[in-house]
Amino acid sequence: MTGSGGVRKMRSAPLTVITPVPKAKSFPARLFLAYMRRFSILQEVRDLKFIHFARWQRITRSSLPTFKDQPAEEDGDDLFVFSTNFNGPWNQYIDTFSRVDQIRKGIKWLWWFSDRFPGPVPIRNFKSYINYHTYDEQLYYDAYPDATVRDIAAALSVAEGLRQFIESRPAAAPSEQQFADRYLAFLQGMANTAVPEGSDDQSFLTAMCPIEPAASGAVTRRIRRYLEGRSSEPDIFADCPMVHMARLVVVDDLRPALGNSTAESLSSRYLLFIVELDGNIDDFLDRLYDVAPDFVHAVWGDCVGFPTDRKGPVFFRRYIESCSFKPNLPFAAFPKVSVSTITSALELRDDLMNKVEEWCGPPSRDAWSDFEASLCNQYAGGGARGY
Repeated sequence: MTGSGGVRKMRSAPLTVITPVPKAKSFPARLFLAYMRRFSILQEVRDLKFIHFARWQRITRSSLPTFKDQPAEEDGDDLFVFSTNFNGPWNQYIDTFSRVDQIRKGIKWLWWFSDRFPGPVPIRNFKSYINYHTYDEQLYYDAYPDATVRDIAAALSVAEGLRQFIESRPAAAPSEQQFADRYLAFLQGMANTAVPEGSDDQSFLTAMCPIEPAASGAVTRRIRRYLEGRSSEPDIFADCPMVHMARLVVVDDLRPALGNSTAESLSSRYLLFIVELDGNIDDFLDRLYDVAPDFVHAVWGDCVGFPTDRKGPVFFRRYIESCSFKPNLPFAAFPKVSVSTITSALELRDDLMNKVEEWCGPPSRDAWSDFEASLCNQYAGGGARGY
């Protein structure tokens, strides 16, 4: 978990970009995102193999939540939110948007609706545009911080290959040579084993909770300091086993396009909450409140409209729901693979590779049997892997 004040190093990095969309282009943007979600499988993005999650979201200014005496968001541009988690340097990631032909075409259309978007080429202007509209994450959580997309794909293949190897053992006990031949064929074939399909659907939560009118700033500063202080402490979301990645971003303005001096900024400051998770969003919110009620009240307790006179997960859940938006165009590198399956597969891959190195060749049948028994003990209950 990290943010602008965090110290933890991770293999995946977050990027949150919010650009203004003129009213005249807002509805066409919605239609285009709906078209992309229905007819595009974002295969070009998947083929890059370094993007964990991404989403493109249009949020109309009039749909932003309004509570009590908070000023309504009536005038000004709508919002286009892009959030992603990726491996590698920022420059290389943005370069890909400009230099890979199919990606460049998609990016050109996705951001075409944003005010004064310069296009993905020339790349210098595109990088300046993205950098200018990037918002720092005050808190960022990754359930598998040391793994790249390729690591996860390899680990899932190893886990599936090992499962097939164990399940296809011959009925009669093989000789040592027969076992050694099977073992070596297993090692050679692991790299070509397909990633298994899972059954756990993923959900995407996007919520923008109003903090205070833009003219103020005390509550916003307190929330920002609190989140940045938590960024170097134990992971608050780690006790929510369904969470792949999460981020909290303080949005204190809507930055106008460079050179546009007449654009209206936001009337209020907002807390952007983005989560990629397994299963039901309500289950996650209930779990978060159950394991960290003090965190919930410290972060959202001073937000406009939060029911401070009532405590309990149901009130937190209803509040986040009132501030939430349906995802327009989400992407997940492994859309049907749960957090537990990924983390278990990564652990299993490490266990197996350590054993392979220790054995320095085919193990005896007894040594392999001991290894299988240790897997059954270590991963008992991890039904996704079948041990």
